[in-house]
Amino acid sequence: MNAKEQGEESVKIVIGELAKYHIGCAILLTDNEPYDFIVIYKGRLLKAQVKSSSIEGGQKEVVSNSVKFKCCTSNWHKRTVKKYKPGDYEVMFFVDMRDYSIYLVEAEKTFGIRTFTIRTSPSKNGQIQACNMKEDYLLSQDRIEAVFDKI
Repeated sequence: MNAKEQGEESVKIVIGELAKYHIGCAILLTDNEPYDFIVIYKGRLLKAQVKSSSIEGGQKEVVSNSVKFKCCTSNWHKRTVKKYKPGDYEVMFFVDMRDYSIYLVEAEKTFGIRTFTIRTSPSKNGQIQACNMKEDYLLSQDRIEAVFDKI
């Protein structure tokens, strides 16, 4: 699966999961926007971006007990990298392609950075400060309400 196919698959996974929570979605006709689809939540329209864990050389990118997600977009032909900024989207979803876990992250935590790392298990040295733990971002009804209701 190439990067474009993986991205499209990730969007389908997120939309399918949101349907389980009775949340509607609207799909774009082109891929020229800085967001992937529209979430319809309590009568409001929210721009959503989806990123999946990287696959390099056929291997899923895993660093110790964590998974990394790119928070930027790149154009291979122009050799440019663009970091996202406020207004590009309201919510970010990450899909861990190892087990299809879905994480919901507040947009402001992803602006201006290249990667966002989520720890899937505690660190060996017990560090918890500055760690984005899986349990804090895993998609659930409570997480949806906590993030969407404050937008």
